[in-house]
Formats: sequence, C-alpha cells, structure tokens
Amino acid sequence: MIFLEKNNIITVLLCLVAFTMPFGFVENINSFSIILLLVYTIYISTIQRNFLIKNKKLLQILPVLYFLFLVFSLTYSEQSYQGIKQIEKNLSFLLFPLIFWRLDKFITHNTKERIILSFVISNIIALLFCLFYAIKIYYLESESDPLIKGSFYFTEILDLHPTYFSMYLLFCISVVGAYLYKANLRLNLFKKTVIILTIFFFLGFILHLRSRSAILALILIVVFFTYKIIIYVYKRNRRIFFYTLFVGILLFFFFLFSTGIKNAFDKYTQAYLQRDTGGAIEERLDNWEASLGAVSESYIFGYGIGDSQKVRDKYFYIHGFDVGIDNKYNSHNQFIEILIIGGILGLILLLSMYFKLLLLYFKTQDISVLCFFTLLFVIMTTESILVRQHGIVFFSFFYVLFNKRIDEKKN
Repeated sequence: MIFLEKNNIITVLLCLVAFTMPFGFVENINSFSIILLLVYTIYISTIQRNFLIKNKKLLQILPVLYFLFLVFSLTYSEQSYQGIKQIEKNLSFLLFPLIFWRLDKFITHNTKERIILSFVISNIIALLFCLFYAIKIYYLESESDPLIKGSFYFTEILDLHPTYFSMYLLFCISVVGAYLYKANLRLNLFKKTVIILTIFFFLGFILHLRSRSAILALILIVVFFTYKIIIYVYKRNRRIFFYTLFVGILLFFFFLFSTGIKNAFDKYTQAYLQRDTGGAIEERLDNWEASLGAVSESYIFGYGIGDSQKVRDKYFYIHGFDVGIDNKYNSHNQFIEILIIGGILGLILLLSMYFKLLLLYFKTQDISVLCFFTLLFVIMTTESILVRQHGIVFFSFFYVLFNKRIDEKKN
C-alpha cells in the first residue's frame, strides 16, 4: 500500500511537469512543478536512506555529461555571471536523469502513458485558451490579427514562441498517431474517431502558427506515418492495398490536372505565406555565416557558455549583421550554437544524445521516438531550442522518458 501511495504521488508530480510546459504565461509554474518533483525525490531517498543510483547501465548519462561539460565551459568564460544564468536554465539536463534514476522502480508503463497524455491535454487546453482569447479581443477590441494572421499574434498570450508551440503540437500528433497505429485493433469506432479528430485539431493549429520549420517537420512525419500504414495494409490485405493505391493514384492525377483546385490551392498558399519568406531566409543565412566565422576561431572547446553572446555579437558586427546585434539574436541553429559554446566536443555530446534516439527507435520500433528525433532535427536546424527554458525542459524531459527502460512483465 505504501508503494502504491508513493507511486501515485510520483505519477502526479511527473504529469504536472509535463502538463505545465506550455503555460509560460503563468509565472514559473513549470519550474515550480520541477522543484516539487525534486523535493519529493529527495524525501523518498531520505526515508529509504539510500541516495545511491543502482542502475548499472546508466542509460541517461549523456544528458548529465552534456550538463557537466557546460559547467566546465564556465572555466574559460570571461562573463561568468551570464554563464551561471545559462547553467541555471540547463539544470534540467542534470535533474531529470537523476530523478528518473532514483525513482526508477516507481515509474511503470502506465506512468509513462499518463505523462504523455497529460502533455497532450495541456496543449489542447493551451490552444483553446489562445483561441478564446483571440475571439474575445476580436469582438471586444476589433483586433483580428490573432485569428487571421496567427503566428506570434496567436501565442502572445501564452508568452510562447510559435515555433516552440508548433514543436509541442507536432509531438502531440506523433504520440497520438503512434498510439492509434499500435492500438488500432483494440479501439472501437468512437475512440478512433476522437483520436483522428484530435490529430486534425492539432494539425489545423500548426498551420495557423505558420512556423516554416514545423511545417517541414510535419511533412516528414506525415510521410513516415503514410509509409508505415501502407506497409501495414499491404501485409494484412493485399487486395485492399492495391485498391487503395489505385484510388490514390486517380485522386492524385485529378488534383494535379484540376484547374479549379490548383488555383484555389495557389491562392491559399499565397495567403498563407504572406510573411517575408525571402527576407527571413536571407537573415538566417547572414546569421549562420557570421556565427560560423566565430566557430572557426575556437573550434575545439568553443568560447564557453558565458561568452557565446559576446563573441556572436562581435562577428555580427564584423559581417555587418546589425539587426542581430540590436535584437541579441542567438545563432538560430542549435548545432552552430553548441559549436560556439563548446566547440567540437560540445557538438559530439549533443549529437550523441540525438542519435541515441535513433538507436532507440531501431531497438524498440516505437514510431513516436522516430518522430521525436525528426522534429528535433528539423527545428534545431533553424532554432537554438536549447537556449530557452521551453526547449530545454521539453528536450531533456522527454529524452529521459523515452530512454527509460520499463520492464513490461511488471505491468
């Protein structure tokens, strides 16, 4: 009974961490939930008089090594204060592995599913909150930007960057889609309908948020799920497979040669891409060119976590990228970002964590792991997601959760 009580409390606290991730507008609520989880973990260790980690394989050691390397980079940073502030943001890479190690026997397969469900529900609530707020100011203040333009206007009330919010929604689509794929035979028609409607609900808002990197990641994820479904149908019933394939080819050529549909699609695409796409891409390229110039001067250890912004601004100035200095831009590419901070050694640690996910997919064949890998790769190419709390907590928490080995026999 004591075990069950502890298990329930731990499940609630872990679900609370996942649930509070999208709600940046509530002051430090996610940080507070992490602190609660940490305090309870220390309490469990104290009453059991055991602070040792017995997991010999230490599956989550890579995030800890990454964090320790960031701490080490403080030793050659001139701006120690800025470095300490960044270290505080990155504490999740240390805390989550230690917490999951210590609470290993309390975290079951059902716990993992509830954590993911909590995250999905929280994103639905966050979207509805943004939607109701957009409707409210439209009718009361005649402000139409959140409803019509989406993007930053829609997520401003949450204090959440639209690319990060899109990343959360993509993850929700991935885990919900993976559940539908795995549990298809066990679900009745009503449950399947609800799940499919939820996926389309998330899909619609991803389009509304207008993050180009998220759209690219979405396309890749849709292609992968389509491939898995085709293989599944082919193995179960080849007649249905070829019939579906034939119908799909007919529809493809119908849409391809239908002038009305093509014109409507072009009109929608132009309206959707009203943002200055060319200017944004050119700005990214200028940023990357300047940032890579900084890397070339110290490519083994980088400049340290405290000096990255100072060094980047220096090379922005050299390359005439004044807008980057004025707006204190990061590198808008996580791989370049870590090269400036920690050089090749830091990049190796980041890539080791990243490709561990790919190895995990090949071992478990869990579709959601591959989707997590895909969306991180695409978004890390255009955003430095590990310099913001929203990105750091999301990556470190679900990375450790996916790498948590669960003995299915115990469940």
